[in-house]
Amino acid sequence: MSNEIQLSLCIPTNGILEWVKPVLDSIYSEEKPIAKFEVIVTDNGNNEKFYEFMKNYSKAHDNLIYRKTNAVQFNNQIEAFKLASGKLIKFINHRKVLLPGSLNYLLEFVEKYQSSKPFVYFLEDDNAGVYENFDSFVSGLSYFSSYSGGIAMWRDDFMKIDLNKPFNVLFPHTDMLFSARKKKQYIIDGHSITKDLPTDETKKGKYNLFFAFAVEYPSIILELYRNGDITYKTLKKVKEDNYGFLCMLYLNYIILKKPCSYDLQNYKDNLRIYYGNRLMPIEVFKTVVKKSMNLIKRKVRKHGK
Repeated sequence: MSNEIQLSLCIPTNGILEWVKPVLDSIYSEEKPIAKFEVIVTDNGNNEKFYEFMKNYSKAHDNLIYRKTNAVQFNNQIEAFKLASGKLIKFINHRKVLLPGSLNYLLEFVEKYQSSKPFVYFLEDDNAGVYENFDSFVSGLSYFSSYSGGIAMWRDDFMKIDLNKPFNVLFPHTDMLFSARKKKQYIIDGHSITKDLPTDETKKGKYNLFFAFAVEYPSIILELYRNGDITYKTLKKVKEDNYGFLCMLYLNYIILKKPCSYDLQNYKDNLRIYYGNRLMPIEVFKTVVKKSMNLIKRKVRKHGK
């Protein structure tokens, strides 16, 4: 491999020190030549302790770039990607540590695919595999296309995006994910790369949760169908799978009233736009039980191999 940077690991954050420090430690615990990768942390928070920590941490690592930004909410992700110079840019959630061997795996991925540059999303899921077109890729990803954690882009593909146009404030990562619709190959890579940190739900985002996932995200998928980029079958599948995800949100934050930082206003109105009155307590309960049973079956199949 050449001396140019192969991999950029981007960590957008609002400055939660107890999350970002272990994430950085998990990256730098692996002994890899720093010339092969870089780490970019973009911070749109106001935590002075985090700022001081990052200044000192940066001094110890020549391949670590730290920038304060004024980006609103999730657009901080775009600011991180703009600073990247690696061949492959990988989003790293500031609440997920890298598992041992993950850095090496990602570097090997770059070496293997840097010529063909297939579009890739990293997701440990039954649907991991190779897809020949955008429609089947969107269907395989299902509602996970609303998640930022698995996002990766070849820098060549990222630079083809018109960065002067505004990104979706809630789902800029989905804008990036859906920007390459004519690739010859799409990959859902099922390799386990990260692990969740224990998370205080009251320190997460303050956006309107049910507007985001019950209105804005389905609207993005519907627009793909309107433009002829996906089939009705894929639209229906993603919308239905997203319903199961909404049931989990409804159970946790509306029925069980778990503490969180999210804005839950107008949840009934937001849910009705695409899902009518389906999210009633009994329907939620039946769907959650079904999802739980399917998850148990998947784990049994996985460990039984």
